[in-house]
Amino acid sequence: MFNLSQTTASYLAVSGLTGTMLGSIFWGFMADRIGRRVVLLWTVGLFSVASLCGLAMEYWQSLLACFVMGVGVGGEAPLVFALAAEYIPARVRGRTILLLGIVGSTGGYALAAGTAAIVKSFYPEEFAWRLLWLVGLIPAALILVLRSKVVPESARYLLAHGRVEEARRAAQSLVGPIPAVAPVTGAQDSPASRAPTGKLYGRTVSLGFFSFAWGLANFGFITWMPTLLGKMGYSGATSSAYLALSALIALPALALTTLLFTRWSSWGTLVSYAAAGGLTLVLLGAAITGGIITPLLLVVVSGLALFFITSIGGAFPLYATEVYPTMMRTRRTGVVSAAGRFGAVLGPYVGGLWLSAGGSTFGLQAVLAACLISAAVILTLTAVETRGKTLEQIAGH
Repeated sequence: MFNLSQTTASYLAVSGLTGTMLGSIFWGFMADRIGRRVVLLWTVGLFSVASLCGLAMEYWQSLLACFVMGVGVGGEAPLVFALAAEYIPARVRGRTILLLGIVGSTGGYALAAGTAAIVKSFYPEEFAWRLLWLVGLIPAALILVLRSKVVPESARYLLAHGRVEEARRAAQSLVGPIPAVAPVTGAQDSPASRAPTGKLYGRTVSLGFFSFAWGLANFGFITWMPTLLGKMGYSGATSSAYLALSALIALPALALTTLLFTRWSSWGTLVSYAAAGGLTLVLLGAAITGGIITPLLLVVVSGLALFFITSIGGAFPLYATEVYPTMMRTRRTGVVSAAGRFGAVLGPYVGGLWLSAGGSTFGLQAVLAACLISAAVILTLTAVETRGKTLEQIAGH
């Protein structure tokens, strides 16, 4: 594409990830000010416009499109989780949103990979990438139409702003007729607005560090595993096959995450997975550095690492959404999400510096593990149990 060097081409990923960081913060603040629904229309609208990157004639146009798409995508995760959490009843909120997240992420990945495989089998590389961008415009446009037609504003958001009648109509659009209620005094009298500010700042710091550590470990591990396997003598095809098998092992085990998160403890699951994921990375690094790794051990240990790390990625956004009051939910979760995006940018970079300086595989995995385990310890200090509780009950802690 545009005959770029590897370094110059990497700016596309940096541009997109930078956009997601800024988008998470910006759209989080906007959703607390003007509402969840309208912001969700803007985010998918930006994604749709950015799909026109397939028509780009210059490299800077592709960079701009990636950035714009990142800005849109950055607002999606915190806002979708927030809107879902504000509507789904407490008794089924955890498992419903977790399952939707897991199915959405794995299904989306499978659909994207399948589409890419089909397009690349029929068209030359220099045209296929353009077509893939333009094909992405179709689902984005469909989502935009569906959201504008069937997705109501959050009733909790409307109530928090004293818009009682609008909240009644919004909820009524989903569950049927609801009797009119007397006006309330406003958001300033809600339990959520009386949550201790200092405690919420501490919570944001601990969640932000946890998000950063997860982004660092997740993208550091995924980015550099093929390179590490190549240094061990495995071909690119063999490395990909082993990593694919590892992912297949991790996928069915994700049901365990839903069970633990909803039946045992939400924060306990996250802390346990972060600690276990860190220890698994150390074990994998030690086995590779010590030369005792076998194909079976590689698949099993990598599968465990992927299980713990990807499970955190599915459960953590829900937990971060639940622990904030309605009036500040999306802007705080947007900041937390941005910290994870920053870790995602930094992870591959740190790995590259480490390996270029002659650092060992064990050392790299140990650094990633130390971040995860430290995040688990810090999260324990500010953790709030959300399992089976309404958002109002959680906000009072």
